[in-house]
Amino acid sequence: MEMALDTHVTALIPKVEISMYTMLFFSRCLSGLHGFFGHGRSISNERAKRTKIMFPVALSDEPDWDYMEQYAKNLMKRKYEQYLAYLDGSVV
Repeated sequence: MEMALDTHVTALIPKVEISMYTMLFFSRCLSGLHGFFGHGRSISNERAKRTKIMFPVALSDEPDWDYMEQYAKNLMKRKYEQYLAYLDGSVV
């Protein structure tokens, strides 16, 4: 994967193969840290390595990839339904 980043952007690349939806779930969890990584406190490589984020875990004590994927899919479905309702004129 090729990309060009400046000094204020850190690429977070999964170590295991995960779906686009699971990456969206991670993205939402990281967005919740905006107070920790805010203006003047960017997410440098070193700070990213030290950051701990809690994710759902399956009974096997492994990350619950299915749950995370389904959660993101449900959020997108709900948002699409809101957009369609707006376009239909059924939402004021």
